[in-house]
Amino acid sequence: MAIMTAGSGTRCPGARRWQAGLSLIELMVGLLIGLIITLAITASVATIGKQLRTTGGGINAAEEAQLAVTLIDRDLRMAGAAIFANSVATMCPSLNEYKNGATLYDRSSLGSAFAPVRITDGGSAGSDTIDVESSPPSTAGTFTAAIVKEMPATAGVLKVTDPRNNLHEGDLIFVAHPLPNTGGDPCTLIQVTGISGVCNDRSTGCNVLFGSGQSIYNPSNPNQAFTSPQTYGPGSILVKMPSFAYTRYEAKCNALLRHDTTISPSCNGSPSFHNSAIADEIVMLKAQYGVADAGSDAIASWKSASALAADEMNQVKAVRIAVVARSREPDVTAVTASAPTVFGGALTLNLSGTSVPAGKTWQDFRYRIFETMTPLRNVVWNR
Repeated sequence: MAIMTAGSGTRCPGARRWQAGLSLIELMVGLLIGLIITLAITASVATIGKQLRTTGGGINAAEEAQLAVTLIDRDLRMAGAAIFANSVATMCPSLNEYKNGATLYDRSSLGSAFAPVRITDGGSAGSDTIDVESSPPSTAGTFTAAIVKEMPATAGVLKVTDPRNNLHEGDLIFVAHPLPNTGGDPCTLIQVTGISGVCNDRSTGCNVLFGSGQSIYNPSNPNQAFTSPQTYGPGSILVKMPSFAYTRYEAKCNALLRHDTTISPSCNGSPSFHNSAIADEIVMLKAQYGVADAGSDAIASWKSASALAADEMNQVKAVRIAVVARSREPDVTAVTASAPTVFGGALTLNLSGTSVPAGKTWQDFRYRIFETMTPLRNVVWNR
């Protein structure tokens, strides 16, 4: 019988087997490597996201600026339609107007009294404001009535016939000489304070009253209010003043606002129909008048609102605008080295007054500028 001795290489079936594992140091090293990789991936994603937002912000700024220019240009093309696109401008080479105790216009041009476009200069570091006469190009609501008897200017009465009975108390009326108005006589703005008689009776007509004590538009003595008071006899006409209003465009609260001139824009107020932000990230709006020489339609010079003389408003034939849009987010460093220029380098923008986040300047943003020049067609046809 064989005898097994201690120390031989044979193991018992139930003996424990030793297994190798990770030490604490190896585990910590692995975690550290994983953390570094995670941080690197996160930083890369953040950088790519920042680049995408910056690029997208520039594209968005371009789209907003283009939209703003398109909307303003559309209204500018219809500016002056209510006054200048019908016979009023032909019959009224100049205007007499009195209001609330003072002579507002004394043989003044219609362009001065009812400018199709009014620009308010915002200064070197501010945006300009553009008011556009925004009535539709139709004569709906306007009418004419013939004067059939000459009355003294101080009488406060006009004898007229109005086949359609369109005259009403409270109407604002241009009293005009018949065509051709070879003498260049001014029209006079009055307000109807009463009507007596039957206006649609061609045989007798009616009396249109414009008493001085009943309206702020009617002076007690036209001979004292105007240097050229008019007496209107047979052949002259009454023209109801066309209905129109001004629409205002203004860059405010980092947006282009379109609102009624009687409504004050509010950055934090609830939105309304009269005060609508129609394009975002618009930080500046600049506009200039295109002025022609007297008797011409060719633009001779471009002028800001502050440089335009009062008697030059009637010579304005076009308007040019520049809309400045800004990227939504600032870059990590200054990316705009110098101030942008507009109007072919004629004007350098001062963007130092635009609002920016704390720790940033206007140079940390990217800007897109769109410009357009719009002829005022309802003025070009009526010099």
